[in-house]
Amino acid sequence: MKAMKRIIVAALAAVFTLSIQAQQVNTLYFLENAPMRHTINPAFQPVSNGFINFTPLGWTTIGFGNNSLTLSDIFIVDPLTGNTITPLHPNADKQAFLNRISSMTLINGEMTFGLLNFGFRIKENGYFTFGVNERIELGNTLPKSLFSFAFGGGMRNLEGINTIALSGLGMRGSLYAEISGGYSHRINEKWTVGGKLKILLGQAYGGFNARNLNIDASTKEWRIHGTMGVDFAGPVNTEYLASFIDGKSVGEIYTAFTDGTFDKNQLINTSDYKALARQLLKPSGIGAAIDLGFVYKPIEMLQLNVGLTDLGFIYWNKANTFTASVDTVFTGVGEIEYNDPKYRDEEGNFSTQKVLDEAVDNLKGLLDGVNMKRSGVGAAKMASARLNVGLDANFWDNRVGVGIVSATRLYNARLYEELTLGAAFRPFNWLSLALSYSLMNNGKYSNIGAGLSIMPYDGINLTLAMDYIPTSYAALPNGNDPTAPKKYLLPDKAKMVNVALGFSIVWGTNHRDKDKDGVIDKLDMCPNTPRGVVVDEKGCPVDEDKDGVPDYLDKCPGTPSEAIGYVDENGCPLDSDGDKVPDYLDKCPNTPEEAWGKVDEFGCPKDTDGDGVPDYLDECPNTPVAAQGKVDEKGCPKDTDGDGVPDYLDECPNTPAEAISTVNEHGCAKDTDGDGVEDYMDKCPDTPAEARGKVDEFGCPLDEDKDGVPDYIDHCPGTPEEARGTVDKHGCPIDSDGDGVADYKDAPESNAGNRV
Repeated sequence: MKAMKRIIVAALAAVFTLSIQAQQVNTLYFLENAPMRHTINPAFQPVSNGFINFTPLGWTTIGFGNNSLTLSDIFIVDPLTGNTITPLHPNADKQAFLNRISSMTLINGEMTFGLLNFGFRIKENGYFTFGVNERIELGNTLPKSLFSFAFGGGMRNLEGINTIALSGLGMRGSLYAEISGGYSHRINEKWTVGGKLKILLGQAYGGFNARNLNIDASTKEWRIHGTMGVDFAGPVNTEYLASFIDGKSVGEIYTAFTDGTFDKNQLINTSDYKALARQLLKPSGIGAAIDLGFVYKPIEMLQLNVGLTDLGFIYWNKANTFTASVDTVFTGVGEIEYNDPKYRDEEGNFSTQKVLDEAVDNLKGLLDGVNMKRSGVGAAKMASARLNVGLDANFWDNRVGVGIVSATRLYNARLYEELTLGAAFRPFNWLSLALSYSLMNNGKYSNIGAGLSIMPYDGINLTLAMDYIPTSYAALPNGNDPTAPKKYLLPDKAKMVNVALGFSIVWGTNHRDKDKDGVIDKLDMCPNTPRGVVVDEKGCPVDEDKDGVPDYLDKCPGTPSEAIGYVDENGCPLDSDGDKVPDYLDKCPNTPEEAWGKVDEFGCPKDTDGDGVPDYLDECPNTPVAAQGKVDEKGCPKDTDGDGVPDYLDECPNTPAEAISTVNEHGCAKDTDGDGVEDYMDKCPDTPAEARGKVDEFGCPLDEDKDGVPDYIDHCPGTPEEARGTVDKHGCPIDSDGDGVADYKDAPESNAGNRV
């Protein structure tokens, strides 16, 4: 029995050469000019002000591969003969082959074919996107236990029965239309957020998954038994198909399809084309999904972004669910010889199709052990969500960037991770280049990716991006002549090749906009505007109050027109002298520091008492009105003569220094005894009232005749000199002897002893 080995090798060849593994094209992440970059993260805003692309030259992504093996792992060179063999060959290192297989081999994909996509910018910070796309998702999951069993790792007990669990084995495929609308908003220079809502219109779906499927293997036979879940939906008459399948074995179903028992016209009636059109266009399921994302720029050159895409489901209302009961037996094991002529076409080339044809023939007799039983209608299936986390830095005016992106995909309740390093080069506004390198796919010589986004003409964008570029190809025989040059047809050391291709009509990017402010450089009067700053039509930061300081720096918006030219770097009115009165109002611009807080609304030092001396200098702050103009530099009333009486009250302004202490309230020297001689000069301060007018310059009573009796009491003024000393208290000469002759005239003898 060679059937089982032939089937396994044929299936492996088909899987790793034909399966679609349309992963997200991670290199696209580094192509900033690509309009459809927002499909990775809805927060990403295209650099153009608008774009549109539509079929047939719109937006398409597709790829090939798996997460475990390459063709060079399946078709290997025999170390003994040099011939091409498979891992099933006795000379092959089967353990080395098994070591390269993941615990769960994922063979899946999602081809996206853009029917119509467009977007446009709203003002400066918003961006709307809309899209209608056709998407295909195909997937297979193969547990490692299946490979271990097929390649001998499961046959450890050669004397008994080996049980191999095939939990996780499954296949899934769906076709659906996606209608999406998204919006991205730049909150400020650091944060941008985005979201997208998708309506999913299911068109066709089919799949199976192993529930408790097992293989009991011995050296005599392999018995496969257990159950699988099978479900499908589509635009055809699935009710007729489900009713026909219900209760039959897969062998019976296959025979009915091939011998005409099954009425194919019941599925699609091509005679009524209108009815056919309605049937094909009517959705078989409906669902929804969301994309969410944000971009955070802590500094201008560094960017962190997180995007979650395709988080949702489709409810397939036309789905029919079956339980497949499996109980079938195989006996015998064989192998496929790569150089066997029966696997060669007419030109002598190895034919995968012939291997598949033989596999189908061998399967026909094995399908009777698989019986189908209908178990329900309707099924909800999750979409393949993906989490993208990227970190990148840009240098030299955004012309060069480097970064890393992690793409984690959720498929069939399992996570699959890709990690990609990348570099971007933007030498011109019309050209963006990218290189990438995958770190986690364990590939050989196929980890490199590249991308190109160009605008060769105004209004046109062409984008091509590819991950896992094949750099090595299998050498196949050229006919039957072993000496003929080899043909290099298949990438033998690549696990996957992902391609994105787009053609878009764009506007708003005809010329370079170095500072990304929405104004092209040749029109930009302010070419180095910081990111996120609102600008006017000339590309200069908006300055609403026209004070010369842009709004994003202006801490004092609304500056009055008269203050223009008198503001600081923060847009606040200048106050050069620090008196809290802005310069544009300050009529006294050089107010000293000690006057701060003592100025009026015009910035001039206050003079509350109006004496001409500002308050901050005025040591006599309450000068009366009468003293105005008669104060000193300290604001105090002047006292020019220093007599203690201020000038404005001093009626005798020139009081001599010696009279200072002897003045009255009017500033005049006092004359206490009223004799006409001021006290400071009066040597006879107590002149009696009757002596007033009869005093000398010293205030002493006059004695004109020098007789010792002051004039004011001298009854005999003019006493001769010779009579001095011989006068009475009234100043009259004394006549001691009464002879009528004054003593000073009397003979001495006559008045001797009679003098008084």
